[in-house]
Amino acid sequence: MKKHMIFFALIFTSFIFGQNTTSPTVNGQGRKSPDELIPAKFPEGNKVFATLLSSKFTVTNIDCSVTGIQKTLIEFVVEKDGSINAIKTFGSNESLNKEAVRTIKSIVQKWTPATLNGENVRSKYTQPFSLVCQ
Repeated sequence: MKKHMIFFALIFTSFIFGQNTTSPTVNGQGRKSPDELIPAKFPEGNKVFATLLSSKFTVTNIDCSVTGIQKTLIEFVVEKDGSINAIKTFGSNESLNKEAVRTIKSIVQKWTPATLNGENVRSKYTQPFSLVCQ
């Protein structure tokens, strides 16, 4: 009986894992499939954006009365024309949040917008930021 149960369990799992899945394919002309979303990116790359964000940050504007790591999450929308809009921050240190918004607004370089089906679309971008207060 035990052998029969193991046999049926193996057969059953082979049906589960034997299902076909479809994945986006590249058409004959070397283009991506039309439903693929290409995310927004900073022209020199998102790592350069993070470095630029850090370099423009003014630490003297931050309230560091609480020592330790202060974190905020910066969220904004990259518009169809590459401009930044709807900047929001999520963190417990209000002065860090305000400085993050000021810093994002000070970056005037436009982004490469996200595309869907070959057309520019609005997209949300999230950037974490941490600061060590001593």
